[in-house]
Amino acid sequence: MKFARLAGALLVAFTAAALIINAPGLLRAAGDYPGLPQVGIPQYQFPTGTEVVPADTGLAGGVFPQTVTMPPSVIAGTTWGSPRNFLGNGALNITNTQGTATVTCATTSAATTAALSADRWMCDANVGSGAGNTAIVTTAPAPPAGFTNVMKVNRASGSLTQPICVWSAVPTVQAAQLAGQTVTLSAYVAALATLTADNGNVANLVIIAGSGTDQGLNASWTASPAITPAWTSIATVVNTPILLTTTFARFSTTTAIPATVGASLPVTEVGVGLCFTPTANTVGVTAATDGFAWTGAQLEKAPAASLFEFRAKAQENLEAQYYIYALKEGAATTTRAMCMASTTTLAICGLKFPVAMYKVPTMSYATGFATATTTAGSTLGACTTLRTSTLVTGNAPSNEGVLVDCVAGTVPAAGSADYLADNAGTGIIWAWTGL
Repeated sequence: MKFARLAGALLVAFTAAALIINAPGLLRAAGDYPGLPQVGIPQYQFPTGTEVVPADTGLAGGVFPQTVTMPPSVIAGTTWGSPRNFLGNGALNITNTQGTATVTCATTSAATTAALSADRWMCDANVGSGAGNTAIVTTAPAPPAGFTNVMKVNRASGSLTQPICVWSAVPTVQAAQLAGQTVTLSAYVAALATLTADNGNVANLVIIAGSGTDQGLNASWTASPAITPAWTSIATVVNTPILLTTTFARFSTTTAIPATVGASLPVTEVGVGLCFTPTANTVGVTAATDGFAWTGAQLEKAPAASLFEFRAKAQENLEAQYYIYALKEGAATTTRAMCMASTTTLAICGLKFPVAMYKVPTMSYATGFATATTTAGSTLGACTTLRTSTLVTGNAPSNEGVLVDCVAGTVPAAGSADYLADNAGTGIIWAWTGL
């Protein structure tokens, strides 16, 4: 029954004993409607979708108060807190790491930043017989209403009879909140054109749990066919197959995260995966369209999927930099860091991260950038090598910054001031916590 009118906003609140309705001129205490189920007692611990809410709907022929049925997605969206989504960058708006480039999934070794397609999301195939690809696109396929980006996940080569997955990990300080709780994982997913000829348009929604502390996605991985990070006491909580079409639809799976795993160790790590498994019969199936596309991933503490929680891009970008930071070289000569010449071929540069990162990151580099070649600073020489500084024995990054070595053909005299600059190349400095 839909609302014809409702006098003011309807506020639904849960107490330990009952569902209480509060609207202007209407306040009903627990027990006023003995025929209605009460949320909070054991048999109605979570909304079921059959709860009825007294309301002045103004419909003809009714006796006040009339009732309306509220689906659990609406109730979950108004009572389970905000932010609801435990996943970062679920709408894929932050692509600082790789932009829209095609990314090759990690295989049998630990993932690096090269396997990240969008910030906080990495791809792994974990077999050496082939590879998977991901890419962020804005068309082909077009995103569902409300979204601007989707991620394509496809087979790149080989028959790959193992899953190809994209993964995101929840930091321990948040994952511990999910132990013993009912959660729902949801996402908008569509099949690419030839997935039906491969495996009949089947994908999977996966939730994993472990008992380690922020082991992340850049550590070692388990042997196929499990294809999960090798977390302490790793366990697959749920692996739900979903049947896709080439039109985006929202899919979800609901489960209880166990309170403990392994030898009764508390759950302190949670991750999610979106996967598909190519079959051996992929002859004649176009690899580039053998897979799926997705966006709008959400993991929430609720018995059903609520509306996707859109966040401002500025907020998501700031949060992403807490876990991963990528400094990319541009075309213009822009100063990136101040340096000091250590020798006539080495400049040591102090790089400050935009925000203090969640933990000390792992650094990686794609050669590029340049440094001044004279004390006047008027000319630039390309960095032939970029690396975490080796000047001081045991030097390592902190969660706030890192010393970077730029090895170049010529730099000013030792002890001279210098700088690191863009030089129209393809250099990248990555700092990644694995989350």
